[in-house]
Amino acid sequence: MPYFDSTAIRRAEYEPASRTLTIWFVGNDDPYDYPAVPSAVFDGLCRADSQGQFFNACIRDIYPGHRRARPRRAGKRPHPRYST
Repeated sequence: MPYFDSTAIRRAEYEPASRTLTIWFVGNDDPYDYPAVPSAVFDGLCRADSQGQFFNACIRDIYPGHRRARPRRAGKRPHPRYST
């Protein structure tokens, strides 16, 4: 899993079996999954001079991504004041 010296993208990983690109953005601990991404796109992201520009040009509007929900810790209940 490569880490980047980027102001936009902290790290990325690629799962070839599912063709899922996972990206961690700077300032956000939750990863974003982009399914059905060819491995060549991941390779391009890793080789790009600017990962942020590559993401904007070749991933953002082409592959629908979603934020991966953080699993709740076992036994952790929502605070009654904030639950609906």
